[in-house]
Amino acid sequence: MNQRLIREGKNREDWGSLPNLVRGWFQQFNERNYLNKDLSNVSMNVWCALVDKLRITFNRADNEIISADFEAKEASAPDEAALSIKDLLISIEERKPRRDPDHELLSQLRDVSPREYGDQKLERFLDAARHLLYEAENVRRWHGNYTWREELDLDAICYPLESLGLVARKLKAAPKPQPGRPSARWHVVGRNIAKDIRSVAKQEGYGSTSYREDFSVTTHVATQAINWAYETDIEPATFAKVMRNKFPRRPRAR
Repeated sequence: MNQRLIREGKNREDWGSLPNLVRGWFQQFNERNYLNKDLSNVSMNVWCALVDKLRITFNRADNEIISADFEAKEASAPDEAALSIKDLLISIEERKPRRDPDHELLSQLRDVSPREYGDQKLERFLDAARHLLYEAENVRRWHGNYTWREELDLDAICYPLESLGLVARKLKAAPKPQPGRPSARWHVVGRNIAKDIRSVAKQEGYGSTSYREDFSVTTHVATQAINWAYETDIEPATFAKVMRNKFPRRPRAR
């Protein structure tokens, strides 16, 4: 794994001290901007709830790296899970046990339940089934109801899927990597972190809370959180510039 995970650099004590750090970052912004705001009356539950949201965002960023590494390894491994037409025609009891590497991956992910992971697998299967129906329509244009053998033709394959209410749909191709220098890791999570921080800032009555502005409380605290997690040294103006470029404001309807 080429990219260092956030969890590798943080222990339980680090996470336990984060609520006080977050409160300190808000207070630091107040002092630098001469704001007469007393945060001592804000319940510690507010800071702990915010840290819980940040932790989930950071953990899911780690999960994406672990999953991408897992998929890259699986792509280069022998395809033991693939079934031939012959395998499909024999009974389930006669089939050889199939390797299940997903349990190993799931044990490494955080803030993902087995049910949620299973639901993602189901959705991927349904997307693949819709794409199969799409490709079946293309086959029909050239071959009609193509028959592999007497008891197995195109209609026999498609009918169970269509009876579930699935309709043909082409799978979208995976986005191609953008040319040039790859984005920093914090670009992916920056907006979610900022939104959670902004929610607390609004609740506490701060004025400007936009994560696209260089000098807002949201930008200041989000930058500190990014630096804490990724051990970087970015400035609020850099964070805001990235957010403006990646997530520009939509023009208001007239």
